[in-house]
Amino acid sequence: MKVFRVVTWCIYAVLFFVLYLAAVRDSANLGYPTALVALGGICAALSFFGVVAYAFDVQSIRVKQWARIVFPIFAIEVVVGVLMDAVLPGDYNLKTAGLVWLSNAAFVLFLFSPAFYANYQLAYGHKNRPQTVD
Repeated sequence: MKVFRVVTWCIYAVLFFVLYLAAVRDSANLGYPTALVALGGICAALSFFGVVAYAFDVQSIRVKQWARIVFPIFAIEVVVGVLMDAVLPGDYNLKTAGLVWLSNAAFVLFLFSPAFYANYQLAYGHKNRPQTVD
């Protein structure tokens, strides 16, 4: 069972990372602020490593402390990205595309939800398990 969990989460982590970087590239092509694009790239990498750490059930205190910093930044970046997608692109936004845009945003959040779960569990989960120091 453990091998299946590791393989499944690692496959998801690679898929998540590729899709996240594609979204970051599109944000850069659409002329989003450089700070947001850079933050998106950093969040993609850190969230990828968070999902992999969750897959291997890493429980060190340092990883938990790191994840408690990364998780809120990841969540804020995704929310800001979705809100910017709602208004910034002139040809495809909430006002021009309406329901299609909303369904696309829901699909993106659906794809990101396992990464949110893994990073949240890495940061705040496993309260009853013993912790180790690296």
